[in-house]
Parts: sequence; structure tokens; C-alpha cells
Amino acid sequence: MAFIHRVSQSSISNEEFRSRLNKKYTMEEVSKHCTIEDCWIIFNGIIYDITEYLNFHPGGKNILIKYAGKDGTDIFYKCHPWVDCNSLLKNYAVGSLAE
Repeated sequence: MAFIHRVSQSSISNEEFRSRLNKKYTMEEVSKHCTIEDCWIIFNGIIYDITEYLNFHPGGKNILIKYAGKDGTDIFYKCHPWVDCNSLLKNYAVGSLAE
């Protein structure tokens, strides 16, 4: 709950979110961000820097680290089909996956 409160206090605008999505990254670039100190993950083609979120994840950081620098969409929806990751992680969007 602390994380949700933190995000709701300083949520970026939809315009800022869309602006961030204009920045494109390759899978190779994303894969370099795979540590506890620098953790990016992809959900639905959107890349999020979840480094700060690692300490708040209810299931612990270890499961997220398994998908650091990778696409976590399938496992996310398998475990959390009711969660809107965009609203939860909107502030942490860094770009979108280049095709």
C-alpha cells in the first residue's frame, strides 16, 4: 500500500506518459538493465524501470529479478490478471520496445 500511496501522490500526466513511450529501445538495450541496482522490465511492449519498486513488491524482489531486462507480460498476467500495471507503474515508464 505504501507504494500505491507514493505513486498516487506524484503521478505523471497522461501526456508525459505518452511522451515517454516515444523513446524506443531494442531488446538488447533493455537486457542490459538486469540488476537490483538497475532493473527494467517489459509489460505489453512498455518498458518500466522498476528498480525502486523492487523493495515494495508483495511477492519479494527475487521473482521480479528473474524477469529483469526481459519481457514479463506473460508471467504478470498469469499471476496478476486483475492488476492494471500501467496505472501502478506509469511513473516508471522509460519507453517502448522497438519493433
